[in-house]
Amino acid sequence: MRSTSLAHPPHHHRPFIGLVGLAATLSCATALASVTHAQTPPPSFRASGRVETYRDTDATEVVRPRVSVEGALSDRWRASGTYMADVVTSASIDVVTRATQAVHEVRHEAMASASHGTPATGLTTLGYTLGREPDYQSNAGSVTHARNLDEARLWYLVVQSSVAHGRVGTVADQSFERSMWSTNASASITRVLSATSLVRVGLELSNVHGFQSSAYRTVRIGDWSAYRYAGDDPDAGAWVFVGVTETVRERHPTERLRGRIAFDFLHALGDHFALALNGAVYADSWQMRAAEIGPELRWEPATAWLFRLGARTYAQSSTWFFRRRYENTTETRGYLTDDKELGPMRTYTIHVAAQVPMGPVRFDARVEGNFYRYPELSLLHHKEALVFTLGMTYRR
Repeated sequence: MRSTSLAHPPHHHRPFIGLVGLAATLSCATALASVTHAQTPPPSFRASGRVETYRDTDATEVVRPRVSVEGALSDRWRASGTYMADVVTSASIDVVTRATQAVHEVRHEAMASASHGTPATGLTTLGYTLGREPDYQSNAGSVTHARNLDEARLWYLVVQSSVAHGRVGTVADQSFERSMWSTNASASITRVLSATSLVRVGLELSNVHGFQSSAYRTVRIGDWSAYRYAGDDPDAGAWVFVGVTETVRERHPTERLRGRIAFDFLHALGDHFALALNGAVYADSWQMRAAEIGPELRWEPATAWLFRLGARTYAQSSTWFFRRRYENTTETRGYLTDDKELGPMRTYTIHVAAQVPMGPVRFDARVEGNFYRYPELSLLHHKEALVFTLGMTYRR
């Protein structure tokens, strides 16, 4: 499955979790100017690179390099390009309980965009994203429009729409192919409340149609139990299951309507400190409900220097067809899943980050700890993960 919820983005089944909202990208001293007043012109050229690493206690490791360039073509035209890869190694519970060897996979993603206009008169951006991995291909196009709504530049509007198509296959069966379409529309409005505060509210709606299950995952039927294999047979699986009456391929509904409302608040606490707060609520047609909230304290001792300390709490319910055990294939009209992302989940995140300028170069570093809790998952009740990001940006 390639997507779960808007509130807990899976990054194409990658275990990174990003904080949502405008407030996550603003510094306390320059937020009002850069977002709503657009007083700082964009650089004529910018190049950046970063490496993000992820490792958790469920035997999954990810390395994610990313490079991007952006430049001005004229006074009103800009273009940008980005390349990103996910290098994944995993022997997680999802893999070893199905007698599968560790997964080694690389996903490639390239993005290009062109922008015209200015925030004052209206800035329109067209984007295209191409994604490739051994068993999945995707193409997506988007259009974004942003502008100030009043002469005082106290209101700032951003609207976006996108369409994506994905083709799902498996490395084990070249004849297996399924498709998936997704459409998305979002709008956000930012309001400058005072010289020290701003707030943003956003609405996002999407629809996913097509194959949304895993091409590899099967679901065990019956009142089964499991224990880890302690023998010395090299061909035996990591787990032994007792009481399984049958196994069937995972099957999800082909339609999923999703909606999300988010807010961001930023308030300066003097000359060098600021408090940021973001949150969101989420609901979909699979009857999943979710909410999150994340406070962050920021310290900017000098211009362009920024240090951040924050946390995030996320909670979701399960989809209507998720079960700890399926007794038969008809109790949920044939819809079955063993995906932990579709069951009840709680995540707790803490992070520290720093931004340090050195002439035209800016260095960024971030360390994030994630604590996942799965109260109704049979084989994995919790896991912990550490994410480290190091980046550099050059601008002139």
